[in-house]
Amino acid sequence: MILTSEETKEIQEIDYIFNTKIGRNYFAKNVYLPKFKENQNHCLSVKCFDYLYKLISSAIMSIIQEDNLNDYEDGILLTKCLFKYYK
Repeated sequence: MILTSEETKEIQEIDYIFNTKIGRNYFAKNVYLPKFKENQNHCLSVKCFDYLYKLISSAIMSIIQEDNLNDYEDGILLTKCLFKYYK
């Protein structure tokens, strides 16, 4: 819903996803859209952009805290996403 800029009254906290490698990997693969390879950006509403920024930042921080080189690929995808979304 965030990626389509749909406004919702309640957005559940999903920080618990980032406590597992599977959750972070799934999140990274879904946020890094195939169109980014063609250098297309994605416009979001201000509210959704701010929430997505917090989620991506939280995911990157959880990857850094574990200091596992195998998880850095997900961190790279998430970092690239920060350059592709705008408000």
